[in-house]
Amino acid sequence: MATEKKVETVCRFVEAIGKQYKDGGVLREGERLMVYENQFGVRRLNVITRWHLGYLWGIDGNPAVECDDCHTEFWTKGQLDNRDKDPRGRVLPAIQSMYNGREEYWENGIQKAVGTFTPLIPEVD
Repeated sequence: MATEKKVETVCRFVEAIGKQYKDGGVLREGERLMVYENQFGVRRLNVITRWHLGYLWGIDGNPAVECDDCHTEFWTKGQLDNRDKDPRGRVLPAIQSMYNGREEYWENGIQKAVGTFTPLIPEVD
C-alpha cells in the first residue's frame, strides 16, 4: 500500500481543496468578506474569498483568497493553481505569504515548488 506524502503548505484553506460549497442549496458565487480572530483574540484578520460554481476560484485575475496581512492564494475550480506569468515569462506563485516569507508554486492542486517570498521592488533607472 502506497503512503501518501504530506505536503507542507501555508495554505489557509486546505480544507476547501476539491470541495464544492453551497449556501441554502445554491452554489456559492462571488466575493465574501470574512473576519477571523487569532487564537489569542488580539489580532483580527480580514479575508476576501472569491467563489465560482461553489469552488474557491479567483475571479478576473484576482486571487481566490486575499488577506490583509499580505497573504494571497490563487485557486482554480477548488484547486491551488496559478499558471500566470510575470512580464519576464516566469510562472507566478499560487501562494504568496509575506508574513512568513514563503511562496508556493502549485499547478492543478499539485505543489511544484516552494521558495522565499521577495516583494517586487521597482527598478530605478
